[in-house]
Amino acid sequence: MTDGLTTAEIATCLVIEPKSIENYKRRISKKLNIGGRSNLIRFCIVNRDYLRKLYILVHK
Repeated sequence: MTDGLTTAEIATCLVIEPKSIENYKRRISKKLNIGGRSNLIRFCIVNRDYLRKLYILVHK
């Protein structure tokens, strides 16, 4: 999202359905108590380094 990818492009990269991406974004937003796409993107930008480290850790 922070790289400007659309839902369809993210889904293609992850080899899952676009609907799944929308569901994940909604569930993450709810858990973080973040309303709206722009606020979720802002959260991702502010926490980009942490999220990348977390991604690497999870996918080892």
